[in-house]
This record gives sequence, C-alpha cells and structure tokens, in this order.
Amino acid sequence: MSDPTPPEGVTSASSDAEGIVIVRVFDAPRELVFKAWTEPERFATWFGEHGSSIPLENISMGARPVALGARS
Repeated sequence: MSDPTPPEGVTSASSDAEGIVIVRVFDAPRELVFKAWTEPERFATWFGEHGSSIPLENISMGARPVALGARS
C-alpha cells in the first residue's frame, strides 16, 4: 500500500498545544495570501468545507508573521 498523497500545494501540516502550522506553496503574491489568512472577510470566503459558511461575527483574528521555522 502506498502513502496517501497530500492535497495539492500542501508541503507540511502539524498541530500541538501551541497552535497549528500549515506550510503551503501558492502561485500568488505573498501579500494576497497573508490577507486571505488575516482579514476576516477574506478568510470567511475560503475556510472550511466546500459549501460551508462562517459568519463574520464568529471570526476573531490574532495572526502575525513569524520567520519560517520559528514558533512563538
């Protein structure tokens, strides 16, 4: 049996008590990707299962950039 193939663009993902780390490669400007993860209006349009929706009043953001490989 072969290993399952990760979803396209996913290079690694992990989680622990301190949070979730997802590393993906996108063919997009980094500023746009950062906005998609940190602006509630953009985040709500793509996060979750296909067809799901997230009410903006349920989104709370506290994201900040960190150096690749660093965790705080």
